Amino acid sequence: MILALMATMTATAQNLTVSGTLKGLADGTQLELRILSHDDDPAIATATLQNGQFQIKATLSEPVIVGIRPDGNYSGLRMMAAPGDAITVNATLQGRDNGNGIYYEASDLQISGASLQATYEEKMSGRTKLDQLRGEFERKWRPLHEKMSKMSKEEQDKFKEGDEYKQMLEEDRQFFRTVEEVYGKAITDNKDTFWGPLLMIMQTSFLTSDQIPQYEQFSEAAKNSFYGRKVKDEILPVGGVGSTLLDFTLHKEDGTPVKFNDLIKGKKYLYIDFWASWCAPCRKEIPNVKANYEKYKDKGFEVVGISIDTNKAAWQKACEKEQLQWPSFLDRDVANLFKVRAVPTIYIVDANGKIIAMNDEIRGEKLGEKLAELFK
Repeated sequence: MILALMATMTATAQNLTVSGTLKGLADGTQLELRILSHDDDPAIATATLQNGQFQIKATLSEPVIVGIRPDGNYSGLRMMAAPGDAITVNATLQGRDNGNGIYYEASDLQISGASLQATYEEKMSGRTKLDQLRGEFERKWRPLHEKMSKMSKEEQDKFKEGDEYKQMLEEDRQFFRTVEEVYGKAITDNKDTFWGPLLMIMQTSFLTSDQIPQYEQFSEAAKNSFYGRKVKDEILPVGGVGSTLLDFTLHKEDGTPVKFNDLIKGKKYLYIDFWASWCAPCRKEIPNVKANYEKYKDKGFEVVGISIDTNKAAWQKACEKEQLQWPSFLDRDVANLFKVRAVPTIYIVDANGKIIAMNDEIRGEKLGEKLAELFK
């Protein structure tokens, strides 16, 4: 049995070596090897650049996309890595400040020894073509945007009623319809293997509960893969309806802690609203939430707003303008705990923290319908 277990471990976990030459970086630069996804996971291995060369050794149990970060900064160095690969990378890096730190662009990039790199590039070819189409769209309509930038607001409003502007909007809508078709086909065509969830993540910037149907089509092998688990955690970070909510503690502006039990005490249901001052759909939904809050607050309904704003003043101004009647917090730590990547993200939970409904199930008229059902 011990020998069998050792054989299984050997088959599922193998060494990965990534080495090569990097120009444009100073000797002594620390290089981090990270598995790439929508999460900012820690490095799985590190190395120091010496005489322009490096070697990083790690252990992998399944194929993943890995990236190399110089001194923790993002870069264009990414590749498909599989257990047992000995990958060689040669490139010239040039750093530029993108406003959020240094990003290293890679030129003269050469990758060899990555056994699945060609397969990955072929499966991602749809994304490459879409990037080209988007570039063509932006070049075509750049003169229109430049012309509009010189107009007054009144002139812009009138111009938007014209055929030229409407044609641009229709081409924009058609592009995103094409995006959905191309991405959807790539994911469905690979639904039985790890490639499906891998493509689901690598083709997008973030996922929401709208992608649950795509996730549900995956085979058990795909769902249990590294990226399958990542997809599930992102679209159902606290589980679906019927799951028990993660325990959490919010903090007031003065640092006073407010626990979930403090919010739900004496109440039957809590509406948790992750939002932001700059989120138009979030702000648009507030009057609807207010109306339902007034109707059910004396029956055991409570609301809590949790903003993901990075600008405290903008959050405070939005709270004042919207005249929020319920507890509101600026707490990105709790948003990160719930893995909130898009807003609005909303839940209704009961007094025990059980999720009763979430997201589109309780937006607009559906919120009133759900509350009428719960309080009948």
